Amino acid sequence: MRRQSVIWALVILVLAGSSQASQFGLGGKFSAVRNPDPQENTTMVGGMARLRGQFLGLEADLGYRKQRIGRFQGDPVDLKTWPVTLSALLYPLPTIYGLAGFGWHNATVDLPDRVPFDNRTETKLGYHVGAGLEVPLAPRLGFIGDARFYFLDYEFAELRDLIGDVDADYFTLNFGAIVYF
Repeated sequence: MRRQSVIWALVILVLAGSSQASQFGLGGKFSAVRNPDPQENTTMVGGMARLRGQFLGLEADLGYRKQRIGRFQGDPVDLKTWPVTLSALLYPLPTIYGLAGFGWHNATVDLPDRVPFDNRTETKLGYHVGAGLEVPLAPRLGFIGDARFYFLDYEFAELRDLIGDVDADYFTLNFGAIVYF
């Protein structure tokens, strides 16, 4: 109930802060992802929907990535994640924005067939903050570039002996395009 109240409060805030120039847009993005554990870079692809007013906005985002987190007897152990996030956007200038939000981060540990455990999936609520640029390329087309920090923690308690602790906090550099209708 509390989460639904927060979501509706964000939507009402954006709609109330929107001027006549309120726009709805859809877009895609590519992200460079840096994880502290393991120490490697990965990539993520995704899509987004934005409701934007002059100073405030709301963004819904869906992504997907796959990363190697270890090996079991020579076979790879992968972590597949697909975050679904909601962000409030603040535009102090027409092309610069700050953002904060939360999301459901779904993760599956994909184990080799020889492992005596089934694949495990967890969903965790996480939070994020960031800032970026939205540069118009044409009247209804924009380029988006931003940086985001995500804070969350996966447990995978049953698999801790096999895969160790998974530090799930991560940082992304996102690049994409959005088309407004």
